[in-house]
Amino acid sequence: MRYAFAPEQGPYDPEADDDDREHLADYRGLFDDDEPVAVCGHHDFTLRIRGSDRDVAGLSAVASPPEHRRQGNIERILRESLAEYHDDDVHVSVLWPFEYGFYRRSRPSASGLDPEGEGRKPD
Repeated sequence: MRYAFAPEQGPYDPEADDDDREHLADYRGLFDDDEPVAVCGHHDFTLRIRGSDRDVAGLSAVASPPEHRRQGNIERILRESLAEYHDDDVHVSVLWPFEYGFYRRSRPSASGLDPEGEGRKPD
């Protein structure tokens, strides 16, 4: 994740990680052999929607190293995340975008946004 946003720091080495903070997400990765091409964080929580508490999946920290961008890896990890949520019987997911325009420009069907940035109804 760090390398995706700060490539000048070089690839992330988990063996050298001295960060002992508790992590809030369960992380997922898409790999080409042993090389990560996309990552994201999964969050499980409950929201009150129309008067009922619902299990909700949250997506965060969606990233890809610069050399693996524009190859469909982000779309794939988002689709696979949504499939995992569906298999877990969680039918509502939220994404806190770092930039709304990025998701509008990518694939509206993957982002849940139509080109005008309005929410769309599920199929």
